[in-house]
Amino acid sequence: MNLIKFFSVIFGCACLLPTSQTHAARVENATELKSGKYRITSSIDGISRLNVDNPEKNGGNLCIRKPADRLNQLFYVEKKERFYNIKCEASNKMLDVKGASKKSGANIQQYNPNETDAQNWFIIKWEDGSYSLISVCNNLVMDVDSGKNEDGTNIRCWELNGTNSQKFYFEKVE
Repeated sequence: MNLIKFFSVIFGCACLLPTSQTHAARVENATELKSGKYRITSSIDGISRLNVDNPEKNGGNLCIRKPADRLNQLFYVEKKERFYNIKCEASNKMLDVKGASKKSGANIQQYNPNETDAQNWFIIKWEDGSYSLISVCNNLVMDVDSGKNEDGTNIRCWELNGTNSQKFYFEKVE
């Protein structure tokens, strides 16, 4: 995605989305989500949650899993100026684009906080109430690999396409 298209998406120009999606999925706001603790659920099935496998390790992989009452499915989202940091409650490690890769398909993992753009995310809200997360380091969107709805499916970076594999619901936890 080129930089002009990226900023157009961030600032709400739905006309740059594929024509079939302009009415169903219009970007409303780039900075509406409040800091706090959340469960993050995939829009693919509305049930599977973001989950960090091996939360005790740097490089613990981000995937989707069926709901469980575990801290590795709980995330603290903190707003920083125009972007967010997302920290796994089980480890206090940040969601991170592995190696700050600029390529589509780059893996998303957890890693010790290091204040790099690999750990910074723009969060945009869609008209249907779901959100997409865009990496500051590569302008790619957090994406459920191939739109699969299977336990353990990997989360990666991909070009914005507005499909449910790139949309997530945030449930605030007190």
